[in-house]
Amino acid sequence: MGGKKGVKVLEEVFKKGGYRVEDSLDYDFDLIAKQDGKRVLIILKEILKNGETDYYSNIAEEVDGRILIVVTGKIEDRTRVNSDKLIIWDRERFSREIGMAVIANIEGSDFLIDLGDVRSDTIPTFPIKLDKKKALKIADKNFRAVISIQLKYIPIWSFNYAFRSILHSSQRPVELEGRGRVLFNGITGRRLETGIPEDVVDLLPESEAMVEPVEVDASSLSEIVIEQVVEENAKIVSFDKTSTDSIISEQWVFKPKQEDIEIESHLIYLPIWEIEGDKGFMQLDAASGEEIIDPMDDGVEIF
Repeated sequence: MGGKKGVKVLEEVFKKGGYRVEDSLDYDFDLIAKQDGKRVLIILKEILKNGETDYYSNIAEEVDGRILIVVTGKIEDRTRVNSDKLIIWDRERFSREIGMAVIANIEGSDFLIDLGDVRSDTIPTFPIKLDKKKALKIADKNFRAVISIQLKYIPIWSFNYAFRSILHSSQRPVELEGRGRVLFNGITGRRLETGIPEDVVDLLPESEAMVEPVEVDASSLSEIVIEQVVEENAKIVSFDKTSTDSIISEQWVFKPKQEDIEIESHLIYLPIWEIEGDKGFMQLDAASGEEIIDPMDDGVEIF
């Protein structure tokens, strides 16, 4: 059911993981992977539509083996997965498995596909330090009355970048080198100027929480990231040049070459409290306890 190229990549990933892989004769699946007497029925989908999680959950209870759904695009169905027989990989998880398989192949090391240690309904996020009670206390200082409070997980794209460029001038070569991280809101596409901690862990979202879907994918942001890295890492270099009896100083602006910039994207989720009061809305970072000035999702005006 998936694209031929994507299915072929999945086949190679599982073969690298030590599985025997064959085409599925069942219309619902693309591949069947077998290892140590266990089976994984695999399907590649561009979109996981509403209702499909329940559909495959029901099938999973009837088939011999586990079902893996790999989604390369949008996950519309946010139904929680309660069965350990059904696994869902989103685009980022699929990319991570591909990357680990490639690295293992380069290093000649073993590659293990993780189908159980990380639960399919967990998300890469941060432990909540600001609980609901403390969030309401903060809200009481800003509103005469609190109307509602909602815990949300906001998708954040984290781009790690590194570059090394050797640039040439009429005087001498100039070397530019650097690395860093830039963050973008996965809903609005806006760059985040506030820092987010590095210690991301895979956690099960709180039961009352809303996990917001990704609206802006990494590929649409990667060109913006590269352009910003080029501009923000520009360097002014002065050269002194002797002409007859005088010394002339020249200034040159050097920028990293776009082709020298390597970027790697990761999706992480920031837990926030969104509180509606009599004066409007406010948002609090549930991981740090700090108030959020710019709204993290569309359609909300911070009072």
